[in-house]
Amino acid sequence: MKTVPYATEDVDIARSEALALLEIPALIDMLRETGIKFFEVPALNRRQHPTSFKEGGRSRLKIDLLVPSPGEGYPTIRVPELKAYAKGLPYLRYLLTDSQEVPVLSPHGVVLVRVPVPERYAIHKLIVSQLRSKSSSKPGKDLRQAATLIEALIERFPGAVEDALTAVPRTLGGMFGVQRRRSRAICRLPLRPPGKR
Repeated sequence: MKTVPYATEDVDIARSEALALLEIPALIDMLRETGIKFFEVPALNRRQHPTSFKEGGRSRLKIDLLVPSPGEGYPTIRVPELKAYAKGLPYLRYLLTDSQEVPVLSPHGVVLVRVPVPERYAIHKLIVSQLRSKSSSKPGKDLRQAATLIEALIERFPGAVEDALTAVPRTLGGMFGVQRRRSRAICRLPLRPPGKR
């Protein structure tokens, strides 16, 4: 059996609350302490502050800083404790409330990182798919990722998706009431990625 290497060049750093640390360096300085020459990625709108950091040169390694959005938009939010700005992500607090530590493997070693539990990640993908602009390709991508993950979760961890649904914020109201019913229907369907029968 052939082993498929999985790699990413896109890293999201998120926090649900302000860090209770004093006198810490700016985020860009902490990133540069790794020995990698990061620089701030200018926002498309020149009036907005950058929320992403990229490695110089040909590398595509990119880090996005995320914080909870106060509403259903994607505002740029100041993060004073990191001397940086972050992209506000709707319902990020829901996503981060239940997390777990997992090992990340690389040619340089192994490190434990904290990530959201997969069932909340899948439901969050369903939520943001409904909030994104319909002219974008991202809603379809979000839905495909959620469906694939939900299928795997139903098979390996029965009840996990339903538990994640019960924790969805009530502030989503009618919009997610429809999505909640769709999600329950998804939980009962034998899903297959496109092109597989």
